Amino acid sequence: MIRQRRVRLFAARKPARITDIGAAAPTEPSENFSERRVGMTFNMPESRHKRFKMAALQSDMSMREPLIRSFDAWQREEMKKGR
Repeated sequence: MIRQRRVRLFAARKPARITDIGAAAPTEPSENFSERRVGMTFNMPESRHKRFKMAALQSDMSMREPLIRSFDAWQREEMKKGR
């Protein structure tokens, strides 16, 4: 059996942005780097996946970043509603 190597299509991540007070801003606000990562698998329509992927690419993010940010924003809104 021949194994094929996956080729990365995206450039390496840019370093964290510097804020006005000089500290590095985290690129993923809710990410805890000491916590073990686990995979998530779900299906979505191909057209939505393509839009999502292109939006992440245009914003120079991995696909994980907008998903995490969206979840954090949704969770904050739910807490405001008292749920």
